[in-house]
Amino acid sequence: MKIEPENIPDPPERKPTLVENEKPPPIPVTSELPRIGLTFADAERAIENADPDRASDLACAIHKATPATYGDALVKLRLLSGELGLRGGYGYSLIESLDKIVDFMERHEP
Repeated sequence: MKIEPENIPDPPERKPTLVENEKPPPIPVTSELPRIGLTFADAERAIENADPDRASDLACAIHKATPATYGDALVKLRLLSGELGLRGGYGYSLIESLDKIVDFMERHEP
């Protein structure tokens, strides 16, 4: 049986995933870093405009902290993948930071 091209139905139209007036998904909630007074997300944003010493201090605080939310874990992963993380050199604290992320994810897996 031969199917003629005019008998093939058109595929359904795809709807865009983000409508112009629709808001993007919310940023996951992050908890406050001990002794810093900033949340994980606020500290990550502060690193962008900080002098090198302050940026290093904030990065160390994020690396040392144990994530309490998925947002915390995401911030730690982003930081680990950047210049102040594994791309900047390997170290025990970075591996320990990754271990904390894995532990959190294992404890909170759906």
